[in-house]
Order: sequence, then structure tokens, then C-alpha cells
Amino acid sequence: MVRTEKIRFMGEYHFKEIVRILPEIDVMVVPSLWNENSPLVIHEAFLARVPVIASRCGGVTELIQHEMNGLLFERGNADDLRRAIENVIQSPQLLEKFRQNIPRVKTIQENTEEIINIYNNLAN
Repeated sequence: MVRTEKIRFMGEYHFKEIVRILPEIDVMVVPSLWNENSPLVIHEAFLARVPVIASRCGGVTELIQHEMNGLLFERGNADDLRRAIENVIQSPQLLEKFRQNIPRVKTIQENTEEIINIYNNLAN
């Protein structure tokens, strides 16, 4: 495992610590191997204004706009992930661009109301 002053692997944490932890990181890496629907970890990162580097698969591509609010890499491709990380290291100003383009995350109440409205429209 690579260890440098700039890269640290922090291990597991309790979910209650997320409010403290996320503002301390520069970028989150989400290397999903399966087609996730809408990963909560990406929503949590966006709530904390943390850009994301993630696998190009499933619902991830609906949340991450490549080179706008984060970076996408080919699922399972370590070289492509390395290139994405190196891109951010070599051009740290990208992180501020990504932060500025992070979309607003809907509240649970807003999401619930939206789903109920869709259901009601389909039922009528």
C-alpha cells in the first residue's frame, strides 16, 4: 500500500463521524465495481462540498459530470483511476472548479415528495 505525506488511508469510521471527517478531505474516491443506483456516499460528499472521483458505471454517471463536478474512470481500471488521481494532484485548482459545480442535494423530504408526485401522476 502506498503511503506518503499527501496520501493517507484512514480505515473505517463510525457513521456518526462523517460530519467531522468529510470536510477534512480534498477529494473522495468511489471505486465501485457494480452498477449502483445512487450511491449515498456521493450524496454525502456533495453535501460536504467534496469533489468525487468515481467509477463510470450505473447511477454514478447521473451524479458525477466528468470534469465538471468530479472525475470518472473506467470501472476496474487501476491505470485509469491512477490517471484521474494524478490529474488532480498535478492540477489542484480543478478541485475548486469541481466544488463550484457540485449540485444541490435534495432533502429526504423533497425526494419523498417527488416520488409521491411521480406515483400519483402515473396512477391517474
